[in-house]
Amino acid sequence: LERAKEEHEKTRLIVGARRQELQVAQMHRHYHETMKEWGRLAWVGRGIDESYQGLWTLGACDDRAIMFKGTEYHTPTLTIPLFDREYNLLNIKHRLINPPKPNDKYRPEREGLGAIPPFFAFPDMQYNADVVWIIEGEIKAMVTATISPDAGWQFIGVPGQDAFDKL
Repeated sequence: LERAKEEHEKTRLIVGARRQELQVAQMHRHYHETMKEWGRLAWVGRGIDESYQGLWTLGACDDRAIMFKGTEYHTPTLTIPLFDREYNLLNIKHRLINPPKPNDKYRPEREGLGAIPPFFAFPDMQYNADVVWIIEGEIKAMVTATISPDAGWQFIGVPGQDAFDKL
């Protein structure tokens, strides 16, 4: 039991250090600030205008290398930063524009940070909203938030129906 506790603490410290590196690097800001016209238009085409692109620091990456079947695969991506209540960056999801296979569309910015958290349209609100909508897909949650008639509603995007059973 003591050894398991030590291993858990070691893992927690490593994850914390990796997440801190990600936060210091501010890659979500880099992807947003260097996003080219194709990226802005791709977000608009998905229903997210430029004001919301700025609110959520959405971005694009011209060439993301991922490993697929043991080889390096390259594709442009759209980037979705994921934040906690204090707007600390938890990770960035890359939506692959040309996925190596149709159901393999997402990759995290950094591996080894634990489970990918859900997307909160309004991170500071978390679950403390008048109405909380759980929506399959971060982009669908964003689009729904942009047309919401009520500022007291929260929209949470999850990657799949079974990814967050407790919600």
